[in-house]
Amino acid sequence: MRYIVHDHTSLESLAQRRLPAGTDAIELGGILSDRRIERDLNRHYAACGCTQGSAAVMATLAISVVGAIATGFSAPFAWWQVLLYLAGAALVGKGAGLVWSRSRMRVLVRSLRRRLAAASPSEVAVSALG
Repeated sequence: MRYIVHDHTSLESLAQRRLPAGTDAIELGGILSDRRIERDLNRHYAACGCTQGSAAVMATLAISVVGAIATGFSAPFAWWQVLLYLAGAALVGKGAGLVWSRSRMRVLVRSLRRRLAAASPSEVAVSALG
């Protein structure tokens, strides 16, 4: 189900992350219509941080392998320490991805609020109808 954002009420529902169950896409309608912002909203609304988490794990793994080979698998590169580094990297990467997506959502919603504030009430009402 597509959720159409076209007025203050629907925008606030989006801002508070309270969309109807089963919503699989966000669409900007009426005066808010902007395909670039719509694409970014959909990407950041559904973001789980997995991309950043996996990138952090891969970077940590590469550094750990090089470090382990260089030090002969001694002190900070013992196998159990490398596992801890990987788990930490996954958590930090996922958290960073979530924080980034939430902050981008706030920026996008703020720009849509400004667009609605600049429009007259009659423009918003007419754009919501058609």
